[in-house]
Amino acid sequence: MLTDAQFKGYDEVVQQELCLVRRNTLYKVERYYSPSQGKLYRGSLPEEYIGEYGAGIQSLMQTLHHACDVTHGRLGVLLKSQGIVMSAYTISNILLRGKSWALKEQREVLRAGIQASPYTQADSTKSKEKGQGKATQIIGAEFFTVFYTMDSKSRLDVLRAFLGNPPEGLRLCLNATSRQLLRDFGVSQKDRQFLEAHFSGGRPWGIPAFSAYLQEHAPKSGQRRICTPDFGKPCLGALS
Repeated sequence: MLTDAQFKGYDEVVQQELCLVRRNTLYKVERYYSPSQGKLYRGSLPEEYIGEYGAGIQSLMQTLHHACDVTHGRLGVLLKSQGIVMSAYTISNILLRGKSWALKEQREVLRAGIQASPYTQADSTKSKEKGQGKATQIIGAEFFTVFYTMDSKSRLDVLRAFLGNPPEGLRLCLNATSRQLLRDFGVSQKDRQFLEAHFSGGRPWGIPAFSAYLQEHAPKSGQRRICTPDFGKPCLGALS
C-alpha cells in the first residue's frame, strides 16, 4: 500500500447504453348508463393516448425500418422477444399509415425549443424527394433540431417551417403586430384603411382565399405579403 499517494481528481469515463423496456399502461375509462335516456355514456381517454401502441414503440419501428432497413418480419421477431403482442398486419399498418401524432410532436418540440432557447439557428439545403428538387429547412438550437422539406427556400416556405409546417398552410389576419408592420413598411393610409374595412374582424385567411378576395375587391392594387411567425397566431396579408 502506498503511503505517499496524493488525490489528483477524477478521470471521466463514459459508458453508453441503450435500454429496451416494455411498459404497459392500463387505462380505466368510466362508463355510465342512463335508464331515462336509454344510453350508455363513456369517459374520454387522456390526450397522450394515441392507440393500442404508444409513441415510443411506433418511433422505434419507424427508425429501425426506414433507417436500418429492418424488414417487417424481423420487426415482429424483435417485438415478440420483448413481450409485445403485435400482428404482421398491425406492423405494416403502423409503418404505412399517416404520422399525424409524430408531426404534432415535432411542432411541439419546435415551439418549446424556440421559446426556451436564447437563440435559434436556421439554414436550408437542396434536397430531392422522389427525384424532385426540394429544399430542406433546418431549424435548431442547443437542445433541438427539426427538419422540414419544402418545395423551395422562399421566404414563405421558411416561415412555414418556423411555424411547424401547419397542415392548413400559412394563415393571414389583421392584428396589432401586422398593423405596426404596415406602418413600418410604408403601406399607404388608403390601403391600410381598405384592410381595416375588409379584414378587421379577426378572421384568419388562407393565402389563396386572401389573394382571390383582393383580386375581386381591389384588382388594381399591388399585393405584398407581410407574414410574422407567432406559433399558431395567424399572420398578416397586406397591400402595398
